[in-house]
Amino acid sequence: MNILLVDDDENVIQLLKEKLDWEMLGIGEVFSATDIHRAKEILQNESVQVMVCDIELSRGKGLDLLDWIKREGFDVQTIFLTFYEQCEYAQRAIALKSRNYFMKPLDYDKLEAGISEAVQAAAEREGAGEEYAESAAAEKPHAVVAIIQDYLDANYQSDVSRSDLAELVYLNPDYISRLFKKGTGISISSYLLNKRLDQAKGLLESTDLPVNAISHRVGYENYSYFCRMFKENTGCTPNEYRKGHRKETE
Repeated sequence: MNILLVDDDENVIQLLKEKLDWEMLGIGEVFSATDIHRAKEILQNESVQVMVCDIELSRGKGLDLLDWIKREGFDVQTIFLTFYEQCEYAQRAIALKSRNYFMKPLDYDKLEAGISEAVQAAAEREGAGEEYAESAAAEKPHAVVAIIQDYLDANYQSDVSRSDLAELVYLNPDYISRLFKKGTGISISSYLLNKRLDQAKGLLESTDLPVNAISHRVGYENYSYFCRMFKENTGCTPNEYRKGHRKETE
């Protein structure tokens, strides 16, 4: 059982890590993020069952993050922290089915009890989901992985979510994520990223399309994000990659 702590104040994250008895709570790994973008990356690449999140972040709101989690099909028990006792926050948190809502400054004993309840609920849901999914896919794991790969290969330009893939094979989103990683050695999000980057490299090598057009063509609406991901994974910018390849082929 893993937990994600999301707060733009690193001191709050550090205090949570130090003051709570994670072993007693049954938590194996404690992930942390100071912004929504990093939180999404962790949720896409790691197994997270419980999240403790500040509602007011410097770049976005925790409630919007939970809304994204629901749309993506992640099954995460969420606890919110806030300084602001605003009715609309509480109402939206309830509508999004968050598990609990704690005011700062925190009562760590109460928060620990709240996390314990969330861990128990996550364990019950995970057990039921695994039992169903594993029985349904026991005789066709390779076929399931192949179907997902074929779908990603054909639809890499689109905004593909785990929920889309789960509906495609009639299985639990968490289960297909584990099944895919076991079958391919990488996560679904990493496979999609690699596919998009490979297509982008091909277009940079064989066409004179502007980089922003290539970004859109391979599924990235945000040009800056595409460039950042390209450099993080190749060590050079798209333009540098294009120039380097042209020198090799001349």
